[in-house]
Amino acid sequence: MPFTLLEKASFTYNQAIRQATFSPDGRYVIAAFDARTVKICGQDNSGKWVEKGSLAHSTTTRSAAFSPDSRYVVTASKEAKIWALDDNDSWVEKASFFTHEDDIKSATFSSDGRRVLTITFYGKTVKILSQDDNGSWMEKASFTYKKTKCHSAAFSPDGRHVMTATYEKTAKIWEEDDSGRWVEKVSLDHSGCLNSAAFSPDGRYIVTAYNGGASIWVNNDDWKGATKTDLYHHPTTIDLATFSPDNRHVVTISRDNMVTIWRKDDNGIWEKKGFCAHDAWIKSAIFSPNSRHMVTASNDKTAKFLSQNNHGSWIEKASFTHNGWVRSAVFRPDSRCVVTSSNDKTTKIWGKNSHGKWSQKASFTHDGLAISAVFSPNGRYVVAVSHNNTTNIFKIKIFKLLNSCNSKGPSPSKRRKFTD
Repeated sequence: MPFTLLEKASFTYNQAIRQATFSPDGRYVIAAFDARTVKICGQDNSGKWVEKGSLAHSTTTRSAAFSPDSRYVVTASKEAKIWALDDNDSWVEKASFFTHEDDIKSATFSSDGRRVLTITFYGKTVKILSQDDNGSWMEKASFTYKKTKCHSAAFSPDGRHVMTATYEKTAKIWEEDDSGRWVEKVSLDHSGCLNSAAFSPDGRYIVTAYNGGASIWVNNDDWKGATKTDLYHHPTTIDLATFSPDNRHVVTISRDNMVTIWRKDDNGIWEKKGFCAHDAWIKSAIFSPNSRHMVTASNDKTAKFLSQNNHGSWIEKASFTHNGWVRSAVFRPDSRCVVTSSNDKTTKIWGKNSHGKWSQKASFTHDGLAISAVFSPNGRYVVAVSHNNTTNIFKIKIFKLLNSCNSKGPSPSKRRKFTD
């Protein structure tokens, strides 16, 4: 079915926008940019998107994220600030932690929204902030790296563990003990420089990518007895490895511009099930929410779409083409559409046509390079960011061709009907 993108709001700022995302409940959009403020937009009673708040910092903001229940926001600059939504639909500062020597690269909530994890831009400090029963926020742990750089830190899906990964070939898992102290649980050592580490959605596995290979670690005895399976040894660097939402697949991205997909069989053995090659650097490879599809984004001006067949193998089904680097490609929550953003200044939506083939459904041209675009949780809106310092919010309209028969015969006449 054809789509059209109806622009519902456009917010232009004086500085470049780093990111814009929807809240988990879809009611708000948060935008972080190269300035000392973060903006939050939301819908008023008439459905119009308007600015709801300006969250101020003393230095340039680096990131902003909602809590899983959409009631809190954490923003990061040299300080981490936590904001809460009050009864008047306003965002109120609840806590501020100005304890980092350099800028905070990212700040994220745990799955229950009671903890926040921060990591600095140069990877020297990781901190855990926690909310007490009285609602106040306190610093609970600080991990300092003097001789190496910690490039990533993440909560486990249940929020009980934290994993940190450094370029010194090591990923560490931390756990809160009975006294409230966060202590090292286990160290996962590698033969090469570690580039990424990620939990599986069910928390039972970790996949790591390093110079020369990728490995999967199984949670035994609450990670104290973690066992390792090497997916493969690769002649070049593996930059990224992540799980599918159903925990049964892993995708790796290597610097030879190759994406490889692995699947766990019924005996727990990981097998190579598909691959696709690009002609330039691959920015991302993302599974669909239903774990049946994958989309990549590359500097070769394409996003490639792969699907799993009935035999479990992954086959390239389509190549979405732009006239510039593809900067991002993500799925709609129902897995039925993909939105891409490109240096050719366009945001495009792709979906299946009447013949079952994937094709372009809608396109919007920006005044600057298109940086990113994501769907709202209900799939009805898209928020797009461009290099002209603008955030656009679109509503997706779908029109169907409906048949109607007159009283004189079976010949149908066609008319368009718009639906949300």
